[in-house]
Amino acid sequence: MEYCITFYSSNSALEKKFIISFIIILSIFISVSLVALIVPEEIRLIFNGVAILIISFLPIMFKERIKSVSVDFEHLTERYSLLVILFFGESIVTVTKTINLTSIHITSFFYFLIIIALFSIYSLIHTKGIEKNRQTGGLILIHMHYFVILSIGFVSILLEENIHQEINNAVFSIFLTIGITVFLAALFINWFSYSTNQITAKFMIMISVLLCLFYMNNLLIENMDIYLGMDMILLWLIFGAVYRELKE
Repeated sequence: MEYCITFYSSNSALEKKFIISFIIILSIFISVSLVALIVPEEIRLIFNGVAILIISFLPIMFKERIKSVSVDFEHLTERYSLLVILFFGESIVTVTKTINLTSIHITSFFYFLIIIALFSIYSLIHTKGIEKNRQTGGLILIHMHYFVILSIGFVSILLEENIHQEINNAVFSIFLTIGITVFLAALFINWFSYSTNQITAKFMIMISVLLCLFYMNNLLIENMDIYLGMDMILLWLIFGAVYRELKE
């Protein structure tokens, strides 16, 4: 309804095309969602998943129209950062649930510092690395935040399941590596796309070395306490590299 009201009240042809795009996307989303209500329960989840993918990624098809109408980018980044902070808060709660006050294990301490390191890297890039006054549709920021949020939830669930010993160490290591890689990749894509300054070659080399050490550590070291401790150290070194790059 709001799209329709805005469409008829707007005098801009560009804005009208922009609104039509989202009316089309929303109509397809609603149609698939309604179909999901009447299909057999066995395949209902598939239709719900398709509906989520439609509302999330179909705007890419209309990226040229979206680019032509700038959004309030500062407001957009603020809203997504609040959502990420909420998910990090849930991750902290998840990690604290794994701590037994009568017998605190060093693994739980590493879990906590890994989550804090990820949050610190995100906060630093969001506050210092992204140009808030940019004229843009913000599509990259929106879609990369999907992966940031999913990876935060994924990593926190992994940590909780592992502390309860419900997955073996090899599987945990592989999926933890994937989760953190997705988080960092999405975050760096956002940063490089809306950067306040030119990213230096020195920084790229440093990050590449740290990530290589991170992968080697997770794939080669079998002792969980050792490789989690190393992961924690390497993530804080990545934070330091980002801080130095933004400071310069």
